[in-house]
Amino acid sequence: MRSGGFCFPASLRIRNRVEYNRVFQQGRRAASPELLVVAFRNDLEHSRFAVSTGRKFGKAPVRNRARRLLREAFRLQRDRFPPGFDFIAVPRAPHFPDRLDQVTPLLLSQAERAAGGSPR
Repeated sequence: MRSGGFCFPASLRIRNRVEYNRVFQQGRRAASPELLVVAFRNDLEHSRFAVSTGRKFGKAPVRNRARRLLREAFRLQRDRFPPGFDFIAVPRAPHFPDRLDQVTPLLLSQAERAAGGSPR
C-alpha cells in the first residue's frame, strides 16, 4: 500500500465470502432510507470496505454507479473512517443519491454509527 496515496488497494477491500458473511452475521448495523452500513471489528490497523448491491436495487448500470460512488467516497475519505473495522455498504433504492458530494457525508455518518463511535 502506498503511503499517503489515494489508491484503493486490495488490502483495503473485503474480498471473500467468509469475510462478507462474518460482517453480515456478526456486524453492527446503521440504516437510513438511503443506505445500510454494517461494521465489524477486524484485527487490522486499518479499515476495509465492500459494497453489496442486489438486483432489487436496479439494473446493472444503476448498481454499478452506486458501487463506484461508494468506493470513491471511501477511497477519498478513508482516513476519516474509524480504524480497525470491516464495513459493508448496501445502497437502498429509490432514495440513494447519485452525486458523490451527497454520498460521502451519508457514508461517513452511517459508518460512524455502525462502528459505535463519534466522528474523527
